[in-house]
Amino acid sequence: MISKLNSKKKVIQDYLCRDHCFRTQKGKCIKDLRIVENRSLKDMIIVDNKVESFGLQIDNGIPILDFYGSKNDCELQHLEKLLIKFSAS
Repeated sequence: MISKLNSKKKVIQDYLCRDHCFRTQKGKCIKDLRIVENRSLKDMIIVDNKVESFGLQIDNGIPILDFYGSKNDCELQHLEKLLIKFSAS
């Protein structure tokens, strides 16, 4: 999805996906931004529909609703506005 939304890398330079997560003993996927060595935590966000995935850096997390394929879904449009706001500050 990110490659479609950000094909020219104007807002998002890099991204981590499920392959970059570690799993807890209960099978939960956790994202840990500390694995990124060349960026400050203040310059990174985690967008996920599972709040527990950004529990290690809760202040960097943006929760997003699940997508079920509805044509009426506008969650990504809301996210886009938020990301544009962040990139301007």
